[in-house]
Amino acid sequence: MKINKAFLITKVLVSIIIMCLMMIVAPSCSKKVKPKGRVALYTSVPTDVINELKAEFEKRQRGVELDIFRSGTGKVMEKIYEEIKAGKIEADVIWVADFTVGEELKNAGQLMKYETSQASEIIPPLKDKDGYYFGARLFNMIIAYNTDKVKEKPTNYRDLLDPKYKGKVGLADPSYSGAALYTVSTLVQSKEFGWDYFSRLYENEMQIVKNNTALNQAIADGELWIGITIDFMTRGKKIQEPNVPIDYVFPKEGAVILPSPIAITKESQNIPAAKAFMDFILSKEGQEFMSDHSNSDDHFSCR
Repeated sequence: MKINKAFLITKVLVSIIIMCLMMIVAPSCSKKVKPKGRVALYTSVPTDVINELKAEFEKRQRGVELDIFRSGTGKVMEKIYEEIKAGKIEADVIWVADFTVGEELKNAGQLMKYETSQASEIIPPLKDKDGYYFGARLFNMIIAYNTDKVKEKPTNYRDLLDPKYKGKVGLADPSYSGAALYTVSTLVQSKEFGWDYFSRLYENEMQIVKNNTALNQAIADGELWIGITIDFMTRGKKIQEPNVPIDYVFPKEGAVILPSPIAITKESQNIPAAKAFMDFILSKEGQEFMSDHSNSDDHFSCR
């Protein structure tokens, strides 16, 4: 059988061209997509902390802009559920105070599974076993008190029931503060406290304050004398204003510890940037940056 020389030459040339194209295309296919554009974050992280994180992240991740909606966990969740009802969560990343929010949104099918490279560095109790959310901050609920008004240092939660503190005990609004809600839920489920404890606090005219920042200020000013709040906020006030009469103790029954969950939404419009932000927050560098730029040396310890 005769072979057409022109056909053979054409076939060889086509093969060479295909091989060259594969050599050109293959590297570009395997090249990692560089994050860029806007990434929307809904969070309850304190304003000063999240603003510093925004600046550092954008400096490290050129071309990405972090767009922040910041409020208490309760308000953040209100916004999220309004958007779910409207058809889609507009956030790319959600980062709040109440760890149960992660499970709630996961069960509602609103989160994206992401096996971040940092996952192995986080201990199992502080991350979802299926990879939908991870603890990004860790802080403790303590008893803060005004050292001018409270002469005998408190030691436990039941000290807040003392009649001498009637009308002078404070707690952040659980409908706004995820930390307060988590604390109430934890103590209510405890056999040692239960609803009876909060009924007695109500009888002692416990005051509900908008958030933990306002609660710490009220205690520092002497408007309130004692309350359950977040450790790093009280510690921060002590460091920034050493003459302010405020201090705190860890209750002897044990402090309520809150891991703050971070997750990427299922409907994220910028998955590469969302992943980059989560990776940064959970990385050693991100955790160290938060510790270095806060007034606490132990509330960023999920790794």
